[in-house]
Amino acid sequence: MKRNIGITVATLVAFAFTILSWSSTEFQLQQLTTADGLANNTVRKIIQDSYGCIWAATSNGLSRYDGRMFVNYRVVHDKSRLGLTDQRVMNIIEDSERRLWIYLRNNDVVCLDLRTDRFIDFKTRHISVPVTNGTTSATMATDSKGRIWQVTGNDGLYIKDTSAGTSEHFTTQSHTNPLPTNSLKCIFIDSEGVVWIGTDNLGISRLRVIENDGVEYMLDGENIRMLLPLGDSHIAVGNRNGTVWIYDSMLTTCQNTMHYNFNTYYLAMAPDGTGWRGTKGDGLYVGNEHTAHYLHNDSVVGSLSHNEIYAIHFDSDGHTWVGTFGGGLCLAESVNAGETLRFTTFLDHDYGSRRIRAIVEDSLSMLWIATSNGVYRLDPRLFKADTTIYTHLSTYNSTLLNDEVRTLLRASDGSIYISEAGEGFAIFNSNAHLIRRVTELGDSLVNSMVQCFVEDDDGMIWVSTEFGVSRYNPATGHISNYFMSKNMLNNVYSENCGMRLADGRIAFGTNNGVAIITPHIFNQGEPTSGIDRTEVTIGGQAPRRDIIYIVSQWWDSPWAIASYITIAVALLVWWMRVRRNNRRFYHAIATLKTQKEVMRERFTQDVKLRRKANTDASEAEFIKRADDIVASEIDNPEFTSDNFAEHMNMGRTTFFVRMKTITGYTPREYLNLKRMKRAAELLTTTTLSIGEISDRVGINDQLYLSRMFRKQYGCSPSKWRKQVTR
Repeated sequence: MKRNIGITVATLVAFAFTILSWSSTEFQLQQLTTADGLANNTVRKIIQDSYGCIWAATSNGLSRYDGRMFVNYRVVHDKSRLGLTDQRVMNIIEDSERRLWIYLRNNDVVCLDLRTDRFIDFKTRHISVPVTNGTTSATMATDSKGRIWQVTGNDGLYIKDTSAGTSEHFTTQSHTNPLPTNSLKCIFIDSEGVVWIGTDNLGISRLRVIENDGVEYMLDGENIRMLLPLGDSHIAVGNRNGTVWIYDSMLTTCQNTMHYNFNTYYLAMAPDGTGWRGTKGDGLYVGNEHTAHYLHNDSVVGSLSHNEIYAIHFDSDGHTWVGTFGGGLCLAESVNAGETLRFTTFLDHDYGSRRIRAIVEDSLSMLWIATSNGVYRLDPRLFKADTTIYTHLSTYNSTLLNDEVRTLLRASDGSIYISEAGEGFAIFNSNAHLIRRVTELGDSLVNSMVQCFVEDDDGMIWVSTEFGVSRYNPATGHISNYFMSKNMLNNVYSENCGMRLADGRIAFGTNNGVAIITPHIFNQGEPTSGIDRTEVTIGGQAPRRDIIYIVSQWWDSPWAIASYITIAVALLVWWMRVRRNNRRFYHAIATLKTQKEVMRERFTQDVKLRRKANTDASEAEFIKRADDIVASEIDNPEFTSDNFAEHMNMGRTTFFVRMKTITGYTPREYLNLKRMKRAAELLTTTTLSIGEISDRVGINDQLYLSRMFRKQYGCSPSKWRKQVTR
C-alpha cells in the first residue's frame, strides 16, 4: 500500500512539473548578426532610446538600429577627437536630457548627444556622469503581462508567469521555438513588447510574441470566404463549400444555416428588404420567398454577363450594380413591373476590366470599381449615358504600382484605400489624388498582399493580408503588426472578408475560421518608434553605416562652417573648369548603350535549335510548321500541347520527343517562349494595356503573364515598355 502511494505521489509530482514546464508562449524569432550590419556578434547590453531606436553595446563598438539599418560607432585613436576610446562597450544608459552614456572596458566614459547625434565633451561642460550599477548586464525583464523573462549564460531562456503558476524553458533543443544558442548575455523588452536578446556569439535575437489576448475565434476549421452585414441586425458568414450561416449583429448566436451547391461570395439586403445572393459559378439569386435566378446566356439580350458574382452595390440614386468576375460591371434594372431584371453591361472592353472584385461609393456619390486592370472611378449618372467618362487608376498612367486590385475601403475621413497586389496599399482622396502609399519594405506593412480593410471606432485602419494583420494610424502613419492566432494558419486571411461588428469589434475571415479582434486593447497609446521592420538586408547587402568618430570641437563653430562652405565652392569651381567633360554624363551614355544592346539581344531572342550545326531539311520543315501553327493560335488561351500535337498530325508522345530533340524545349515551353516574344513585340510597337496584350497572346491571367515575362526577360512588362520608350 505504501509503495503504491509513493508511486502515486511521484506521478503527481512529475505531472505537476510537466504542467509547469509546458510551453504556451509562441514567438517569432529573427536573428540579427554582423551579416546584417551589427558591429559585433557579442552583445552585452540593449536599450531603446527616447526616439525609439535600439542600441546595442558590443565587443567591437556601439550599434544603433532603426528597424532598417545599423549605424555603428567605432574607435578612433586620435585623442584630439571625441569618440569611443575602447572598442569593448560594457554598458549604455540614457539620461533625462536625451544624452547617451557609454561605459567602456578601459573604465572610460563617453557621452553622445542624441538630439545632434554628436559626441560632446561633458567634462568641460561640467556634466555629471550618471551613477550606474557597474557593467552588469540586464539578464531579467518583465513584459506587459507581468511575465518574467530571464536569460542565462549557458542554459537558454526562462519565462515565468507567477500569476498562472507556469514556467517555460527554451534552449537550442526545444521542440517548439528553439533558440539559435544557449549562451545569452542580456535581454530588453521595448515599447512595443518586442523582446531583444543579446547573445555571446550570434548577435541579437529579436522575438515577437504572438499574442492572443483581445482575439476570439469561431468556426474553427472552416475556410471562410464571405463575411457581410445584412441590414442592422444580422451578419452572413459563408465558407468555400457553399454553407452560409446567419448570425446576430455581434457574431454570438447562429440563427440559421443554409447549404448551397455553389460558393456564395456576396449576400446583400437591398433598401427595400429584398435579398440578393451572388455566387461563384451559379449566377445571381434575387428575392426572399420566391427567388428569381439569373444566369449568363449568350443568346438572350440583357442577360447577366457572367455567372461569378463578387460584388453587389446599391448606390445613393437607387440603382443596383453587380460586379462579375469575368463579365464586367452590370446595371440591374427592373422590367415587367419589377418581376424580372434586365442587365446592361459596362467595363467589358478588356480581360482585366471584366474581372471586378469590389465596389465602393465615395462622399461625392462616385463609384470606385476594383478590377484586374486597376480602379475605375465614375459618376454612375453620367457613365450610363457616356461610357467614356471615367477616371482610370492603373500602372499605365503610373497612378498604381499594380493593376490587380483586390479590395477597397471608403474611410470615415472620405479617403479611399486601394490594395495593390504585392505592393501594399495606396490612399487617395475623393478626387482621385494620391495621398500616401504604404508598402512592406518602406513602411513595415506585415505583408504586401493586402486582402481586406476595416476601420474601427477610433479611426484606425485594420489591414488583413495573406499573412498577418497590420493596424494603420492615418494620423501618424504608424504601422503595428500582429499575428493573432493559436496556429499560423489563422494568419492567412481571405479576400474582401472583414467587417466591424455592432459592438466595435473587428472580424476577419481566414482559411481556418473567423478571427474577432477587440481593437481598444491594441489602441492604447502610440508606440514611440517604428522598430517593426523585418527586412534588414537590401539586395543581399547589409545596409550598415560606420561612424568612426563624431567631433564637437572648435571646428563646429559657425565661422568654421562658413570656411568649409567657401573652400567647397572654390573647389567646385576649379573642378568645373578643369573637368569640362562630365564623366557621369559619358558613363550614363555608356550605360544606356549597354542596356540597349542587352534589350536588343533579349528582344531578338527566339527559340534556338539544340543541334544547330546538324539540322537537316526535315527538322527545318518541322520548326517552320510549328512556327506557323503557333502564329495562328497564339491568341487562343485554350490551345494546349495536345492541340499542338493534333495540328502537327502527330501523337502526343511522338511530338513531345521530336520537339524536345530538335529544339531542346518541351511543346509547352516552346509555346510560352513564342507568346513572350509576341508580348514583347506588342509592348514595343503598340500602346495596348497589359490586359489587352495578355488577351492577344492567349494568357487569361495578367499576373501569370507578368511572372512569365519577368522569367523570360528579367523585368516586368511595364518596366520593359518604359525602358524601350526611354
